[in-house]
Amino acid sequence: LPRIGAILVGGVRYADLHATIERQVARQYRGFTLEVTVARLHGVTVYVTGFARQPGAYTVGSLSTLVNAVLAAGGPSAGGSFRSIQLRRGGRLLSDFDLYDLLLKGDKSGDKVLQNGDVIYVAPAGEQVAVIGSVNHEAIFEVGPSETVQDAILYAGGVSTVADGTRLMVLDSLGTESQAWEQVSASEAALRKARRGDVIRVLSNAGIARPIQQQSVLVTISGEVARPGRYYFQPGTRLADVVAQAGGLTAEAFPYGSV
Repeated sequence: LPRIGAILVGGVRYADLHATIERQVARQYRGFTLEVTVARLHGVTVYVTGFARQPGAYTVGSLSTLVNAVLAAGGPSAGGSFRSIQLRRGGRLLSDFDLYDLLLKGDKSGDKVLQNGDVIYVAPAGEQVAVIGSVNHEAIFEVGPSETVQDAILYAGGVSTVADGTRLMVLDSLGTESQAWEQVSASEAALRKARRGDVIRVLSNAGIARPIQQQSVLVTISGEVARPGRYYFQPGTRLADVVAQAGGLTAEAFPYGSV
Protein backbone atom coordinates (compact mmCIF):
# COMPACT_ATOMS: atom_id res chain seq x y z
CA LEU A 1 0.00 0.00 0.00
CA PRO A 2 1.28 3.55 -0.76
CA ARG A 3 3.32 5.06 2.13
CA ILE A 4 2.62 1.89 4.16
CA GLY A 5 4.23 -0.96 2.29
CA ALA A 6 3.43 -4.65 2.43
CA ILE A 7 1.20 -5.95 5.22
CA LEU A 8 1.60 -9.62 6.13
CA VAL A 9 -1.82 -11.25 6.52
CA GLY A 10 -0.93 -14.92 5.93
CA GLY A 11 -2.37 -17.01 8.76
CA VAL A 12 -4.55 -14.16 10.06
CA ARG A 13 -8.16 -15.15 10.87
CA TYR A 14 -10.68 -13.47 8.60
CA ALA A 15 -12.39 -11.94 11.65
CA ASP A 16 -9.07 -10.29 12.61
CA LEU A 17 -8.14 -9.12 9.09
CA HIS A 18 -9.68 -5.63 9.37
CA ALA A 19 -7.96 -4.87 12.68
CA THR A 20 -4.59 -6.13 11.39
CA ILE A 21 -4.63 -3.81 8.36
CA GLU A 22 -6.08 -0.93 10.38
CA ARG A 23 -3.16 -1.00 12.82
CA GLN A 24 -0.65 -0.62 9.95
CA VAL A 25 -2.63 2.12 8.20
CA ALA A 26 -2.99 4.04 11.49
CA ARG A 27 0.81 4.45 11.64
CA GLN A 28 0.63 6.82 8.64
CA TYR A 29 -2.93 8.17 8.53
CA ARG A 30 -5.48 9.65 10.95
CA GLY A 31 -9.25 10.02 10.68
CA PHE A 32 -9.63 7.45 7.92
CA THR A 33 -12.37 4.94 7.08
CA LEU A 34 -11.14 1.47 6.14
CA GLU A 35 -13.07 -1.13 4.18
CA VAL A 36 -11.58 -4.61 3.81
CA THR A 37 -13.04 -7.30 1.54
CA VAL A 38 -11.72 -10.61 0.25
CA ALA A 39 -11.98 -10.74 -3.53
CA ARG A 40 -11.46 -14.51 -3.88
CA LEU A 41 -11.38 -17.30 -1.31
CA HIS A 42 -9.06 -20.27 -1.49
CA GLY A 43 -11.00 -23.54 -1.67
CA VAL A 44 -10.60 -26.46 0.72
CA THR A 45 -11.46 -30.08 0.00
CA VAL A 46 -13.60 -31.98 2.50
CA TYR A 47 -15.12 -35.45 2.39
CA VAL A 48 -18.79 -36.06 3.18
CA THR A 49 -19.34 -39.73 4.03
CA GLY A 50 -21.89 -42.02 5.63
CA PHE A 51 -25.62 -41.62 5.11
CA ALA A 52 -25.51 -38.39 3.11
CA ARG A 53 -27.77 -37.97 0.09
CA GLN A 54 -24.75 -37.44 -2.20
CA PRO A 55 -21.56 -38.52 -0.39
CA GLY A 56 -18.22 -37.61 -1.92
CA ALA A 57 -15.39 -35.07 -2.01
CA TYR A 58 -16.40 -31.41 -2.12
CA THR A 59 -14.40 -28.23 -2.66
CA VAL A 60 -15.84 -25.42 -0.57
CA GLY A 61 -14.72 -21.93 0.37
CA SER A 62 -12.16 -21.59 3.14
CA LEU A 63 -14.77 -19.90 5.35
CA SER A 64 -17.32 -22.68 4.87
CA THR A 65 -18.65 -24.58 7.84
CA LEU A 66 -19.87 -28.08 8.61
CA VAL A 67 -23.46 -27.14 7.72
CA ASN A 68 -22.41 -25.68 4.35
CA ALA A 69 -20.73 -28.95 3.36
CA VAL A 70 -23.66 -31.10 4.51
CA LEU A 71 -26.12 -28.99 2.52
CA ALA A 72 -23.82 -29.15 -0.51
CA ALA A 73 -24.09 -32.95 -0.27
CA GLY A 74 -27.89 -32.74 -0.24
CA GLY A 75 -28.28 -33.25 3.49
CA PRO A 76 -28.87 -36.59 5.21
CA SER A 77 -30.41 -39.37 3.11
CA ALA A 78 -33.66 -41.16 4.01
CA GLY A 79 -31.69 -43.42 6.33
CA GLY A 80 -29.38 -40.69 7.61
CA SER A 81 -29.43 -39.00 11.00
CA PHE A 82 -30.26 -35.36 11.56
CA ARG A 83 -29.08 -35.66 15.15
CA SER A 84 -25.49 -36.88 14.71
CA ILE A 85 -23.27 -35.30 12.03
CA GLN A 86 -19.65 -35.83 13.01
CA LEU A 87 -16.66 -33.74 11.99
CA ARG A 88 -13.29 -35.53 12.12
CA ARG A 89 -9.91 -33.90 11.64
CA GLY A 90 -6.72 -35.94 11.61
CA GLY A 91 -8.62 -38.98 12.87
CA ARG A 92 -9.93 -37.05 15.92
CA LEU A 93 -13.63 -36.32 16.54
CA LEU A 94 -13.90 -32.53 16.58
CA SER A 95 -17.67 -32.05 16.70
CA ASP A 96 -20.92 -34.03 16.77
CA PHE A 97 -23.47 -31.57 15.40
CA ASP A 98 -27.23 -31.89 15.93
CA LEU A 99 -28.93 -30.51 12.82
CA TYR A 100 -32.21 -30.14 14.76
CA ASP A 101 -30.55 -27.31 16.69
CA LEU A 102 -30.38 -25.35 13.45
CA LEU A 103 -33.56 -26.50 11.70
CA LEU A 104 -35.96 -26.44 14.66
CA LYS A 105 -34.32 -24.01 17.10
CA GLY A 106 -32.29 -21.67 14.85
CA ASP A 107 -29.15 -22.39 16.90
CA LYS A 108 -25.95 -22.62 14.81
CA SER A 109 -23.52 -22.23 17.71
CA GLY A 110 -22.25 -25.82 17.41
CA ASP A 111 -21.22 -25.33 13.77
CA LYS A 112 -17.48 -25.51 12.96
CA VAL A 113 -15.30 -23.88 10.27
CA LEU A 114 -13.78 -26.48 7.95
CA GLN A 115 -10.15 -27.10 7.09
CA ASN A 116 -8.60 -28.90 4.17
CA GLY A 117 -8.93 -32.68 4.46
CA ASP A 118 -11.75 -32.69 7.05
CA VAL A 119 -14.06 -35.72 7.03
CA ILE A 120 -17.79 -35.32 7.74
CA TYR A 121 -19.68 -38.47 8.67
CA VAL A 122 -23.49 -38.57 8.64
CA ALA A 123 -24.53 -41.31 11.07
CA PRO A 124 -27.50 -43.64 10.44
CA ALA A 125 -30.88 -42.45 11.69
CA GLY A 126 -31.74 -43.16 15.31
CA GLU A 127 -35.11 -44.01 16.86
CA GLN A 128 -38.04 -42.27 15.19
CA VAL A 129 -41.55 -41.36 16.37
CA ALA A 130 -44.57 -39.85 14.61
CA VAL A 131 -46.40 -36.81 16.00
CA ILE A 132 -49.91 -36.20 14.61
CA GLY A 133 -53.10 -34.37 15.53
CA SER A 134 -53.38 -30.84 16.94
CA VAL A 135 -49.73 -29.81 16.61
CA ASN A 136 -48.21 -27.07 14.48
CA HIS A 137 -46.26 -29.47 12.24
CA GLU A 138 -47.18 -33.15 11.84
CA ALA A 139 -44.11 -35.21 10.95
CA ILE A 140 -41.81 -38.10 11.85
CA PHE A 141 -39.01 -37.02 14.16
CA GLU A 142 -35.77 -38.59 15.32
CA VAL A 143 -35.47 -38.70 19.10
CA GLY A 144 -32.40 -39.03 21.30
CA PRO A 145 -31.79 -41.76 23.88
CA SER A 146 -33.18 -39.81 26.84
CA GLU A 147 -35.79 -37.66 25.13
CA THR A 148 -39.43 -37.79 26.19
CA VAL A 149 -42.84 -37.67 24.55
CA GLN A 150 -42.99 -33.97 25.44
CA ASP A 151 -39.68 -33.37 23.60
CA ALA A 152 -41.16 -34.96 20.46
CA ILE A 153 -44.18 -32.63 20.68
CA LEU A 154 -41.86 -29.62 20.97
CA TYR A 155 -40.08 -30.76 17.78
CA ALA A 156 -43.52 -30.64 16.12
CA GLY A 157 -43.77 -26.97 17.06
CA GLY A 158 -45.83 -27.60 20.19
CA VAL A 159 -49.58 -28.02 20.44
CA SER A 160 -51.91 -25.90 18.31
CA THR A 161 -54.37 -23.33 19.57
CA VAL A 162 -57.33 -25.77 19.58
CA ALA A 163 -55.44 -28.67 21.18
CA ASP A 164 -56.43 -30.39 24.40
CA GLY A 165 -53.28 -29.63 26.37
CA THR A 166 -54.24 -31.81 29.33
CA ARG A 167 -53.92 -35.22 27.67
CA LEU A 168 -52.75 -37.03 24.55
CA MET A 169 -52.73 -40.54 23.09
CA VAL A 170 -49.71 -42.78 22.47
CA LEU A 171 -49.70 -45.90 20.27
CA ASP A 172 -46.89 -48.47 20.24
CA SER A 173 -47.07 -49.16 16.50
CA LEU A 174 -44.51 -51.97 16.72
CA GLY A 175 -46.59 -53.81 19.33
CA THR A 176 -43.65 -54.46 21.66
CA GLU A 177 -45.67 -53.62 24.79
CA SER A 178 -49.24 -52.79 23.79
CA GLN A 179 -51.27 -52.62 20.58
CA ALA A 180 -53.87 -50.18 21.89
CA TRP A 181 -53.91 -46.41 22.25
CA GLU A 182 -52.86 -45.31 25.72
CA GLN A 183 -53.98 -42.03 27.26
CA VAL A 184 -51.13 -39.96 28.74
CA SER A 185 -51.47 -36.80 30.80
CA ALA A 186 -49.34 -33.69 30.20
CA SER A 187 -47.26 -34.39 33.31
CA GLU A 188 -46.70 -38.02 32.29
CA ALA A 189 -45.64 -36.93 28.78
CA ALA A 190 -42.79 -34.90 30.30
CA LEU A 191 -41.46 -38.02 32.05
CA ARG A 192 -42.28 -40.82 29.61
CA LYS A 193 -39.41 -41.82 27.33
CA ALA A 194 -40.22 -41.72 23.63
CA ARG A 195 -39.81 -45.21 22.15
CA ARG A 196 -39.00 -46.31 18.61
CA GLY A 197 -42.18 -46.54 16.55
CA ASP A 198 -44.39 -44.54 18.91
CA VAL A 199 -47.28 -42.62 17.35
CA ILE A 200 -48.11 -39.59 19.47
CA ARG A 201 -51.52 -38.02 18.85
CA VAL A 202 -52.47 -34.66 20.35
CA LEU A 203 -56.23 -34.41 20.74
CA SER A 204 -58.29 -31.43 19.58
CA ASN A 205 -60.99 -29.47 21.39
CA ALA A 206 -62.45 -28.11 18.15
CA GLY A 207 -65.89 -29.31 17.11
CA ILE A 208 -66.75 -30.82 20.51
CA ALA A 209 -70.26 -30.05 21.74
CA ARG A 210 -70.30 -28.76 25.30
CA PRO A 211 -73.01 -29.50 27.90
CA ILE A 212 -75.99 -27.15 27.89
CA GLN A 213 -74.86 -25.65 31.20
CA GLN A 214 -71.55 -24.59 29.59
CA GLN A 215 -72.92 -23.23 26.30
CA SER A 216 -73.48 -19.51 25.81
CA VAL A 217 -77.04 -18.31 25.34
CA LEU A 218 -77.87 -16.07 22.37
CA VAL A 219 -80.25 -13.27 23.39
CA THR A 220 -81.82 -10.73 21.01
CA ILE A 221 -82.95 -7.48 22.67
CA SER A 222 -84.78 -4.76 20.75
CA GLY A 223 -86.98 -1.76 21.36
CA GLU A 224 -86.32 1.00 23.86
CA VAL A 225 -82.75 0.17 24.94
CA ALA A 226 -79.60 2.15 24.20
CA ARG A 227 -77.90 -0.57 22.09
CA PRO A 228 -80.40 -3.05 20.58
CA GLY A 229 -78.84 -6.18 19.13
CA ARG A 230 -77.79 -9.79 19.74
CA TYR A 231 -75.70 -10.72 22.76
CA TYR A 232 -74.19 -13.92 24.20
CA PHE A 233 -74.57 -14.65 27.92
CA GLN A 234 -73.81 -17.49 30.27
CA PRO A 235 -76.82 -19.67 31.25
CA GLY A 236 -78.61 -18.27 34.31
CA THR A 237 -77.87 -14.62 33.54
CA ARG A 238 -80.58 -12.33 34.94
CA LEU A 239 -82.80 -10.31 32.61
CA ALA A 240 -81.68 -7.10 34.38
CA ASP A 241 -78.05 -7.91 33.41
CA VAL A 242 -79.12 -8.38 29.78
CA VAL A 243 -80.75 -4.94 29.75
CA ALA A 244 -77.65 -3.42 31.38
CA GLN A 245 -75.40 -4.97 28.72
CA ALA A 246 -77.58 -3.34 26.06
CA GLY A 247 -76.94 0.06 27.63
CA GLY A 248 -80.07 0.22 29.79
CA LEU A 249 -83.54 1.57 29.05
CA THR A 250 -84.19 4.76 27.12
CA ALA A 251 -86.28 7.66 28.51
CA GLU A 252 -89.25 6.47 26.35
CA ALA A 253 -89.19 2.91 27.69
CA PHE A 254 -92.29 1.36 29.26
CA PRO A 255 -90.76 -1.66 31.07
CA TYR A 256 -94.16 -2.92 32.30
CA GLY A 257 -95.08 -3.64 28.70
CA SER A 258 -91.92 -5.63 27.96
CA VAL A 259 -92.22 -9.05 26.27
